[in-house]
Amino acid sequence: MKIPLTVAIPDYLRDHRYDGRIVLPAAEALQILAKSLPDDLHRCDSRLQEGGEFAHLLCLDLDADTFGAFHEIAFSPDGRRLSRLTTLRTGRQARWTRSIEHVSVSFCPIGGKEDGTGEELASGFGNTIPASLSRKKHDDPANGADPAQSKATESLRVHPLRLASLTSFPRRRESRKGNWIPCQARNDIQYPISYGGAVYWNGPVFTFSSRRLYADLVPFGPAYHNVVGEVSLTDAVAAASVSGGDFPEAFGPLGSPFPIDAAMHVACAWGQRYRNCVAFPVGFDRREVIIPTSAGETYRCRVFPLPDEGAVLRFDIGLFGKDDRPAEIVLGLRMRDISGGRLKPPAWVRKGV
Repeated sequence: MKIPLTVAIPDYLRDHRYDGRIVLPAAEALQILAKSLPDDLHRCDSRLQEGGEFAHLLCLDLDADTFGAFHEIAFSPDGRRLSRLTTLRTGRQARWTRSIEHVSVSFCPIGGKEDGTGEELASGFGNTIPASLSRKKHDDPANGADPAQSKATESLRVHPLRLASLTSFPRRRESRKGNWIPCQARNDIQYPISYGGAVYWNGPVFTFSSRRLYADLVPFGPAYHNVVGEVSLTDAVAAASVSGGDFPEAFGPLGSPFPIDAAMHVACAWGQRYRNCVAFPVGFDRREVIIPTSAGETYRCRVFPLPDEGAVLRFDIGLFGKDDRPAEIVLGLRMRDISGGRLKPPAWVRKGV
């Protein structure tokens, strides 16, 4: 199935630029695919996603109000729908035309999700978030831990942290050789405790303002300045608060695209400090939107680094709303340098400099 699309370019999107060009964010591309799923695919839940790949940047014309694309859908016997966002590229003098894939993702079949409750993760993605994830605000660096210290201080700070960790989230079963094996059925998923419940860190915490994040590390325009307050980094976790943005028109089946986009900014900052790498998202293993995020709301963001895969950085991400209820989970986010080494982190953020 191939569905032609004419997609409006909202004004806020012009603040998302790479190398001087407007680039469609991955979160927006996934929203476009979710919005354009045919209504008759009633057994497909766009909030349950697997195997996301961001193959090629989709650069937009500075003067255009819309752009053309295609939503290509393939059907799997197990009920998944593989969706691909593609465009056509024409060579000089129209001698050739080529289809370019920008984003692909599998939307999973519905099963076990109680829409709107947020109490249960979808069948196969997890179970109820344990009460141990509930925390007090004064323990959280993203909510101004140690208020006696000036928020203007942008330097290495040492104080105890108590951060909620992602527990009971599913991981794909591993073979004896340590390779990931794709799950072919929901009952193939196991639930090891990857992060061991509430974790205490007593050690150095690198803290800086979101203003400095966007001035030096992630130089997008104001519409994408959605990390708010301070960013706190350790080698084991990154923590911040993120906003749902100021544009209600961006809301769609997956909620607001701004909080998860901002969470990737936090992951990018972690990579610049601990890997000396300016990394961009290139894919993910799994994503679930539990309670869609919305404009005007603020969410706690937790980014947990995973072992690298060569030059690819990997993270698990959790977004939590009011009363510490999980709003969105991304497992196995993959990020890497796509600049060919041209982009370098500033000296002030790099560990050991």
